[in-house]
Amino acid sequence: NDYAIRVRKLGKHRAAGIFFPMMNCMCVDIHSPGTFVHEFYHLLDDKLGNVSSQYEFFEICQKYKGLR
Repeated sequence: NDYAIRVRKLGKHRAAGIFFPMMNCMCVDIHSPGTFVHEFYHLLDDKLGNVSSQYEFFEICQKYKGLR
């Protein structure tokens, strides 16, 4: 699958970045370039088969949140 990465104004979406999995498209607001890494993770997660929704990822997520 090919993915599109776009940098543009996202004013009407009220978001600094958006990932559209059905369209294989990641958009980052031109005024929030730091959002790129966050949205790129969503793109990678989708490409790798939604790793973040698998049981094995739960413990990693809990450690990241400081809950374990």
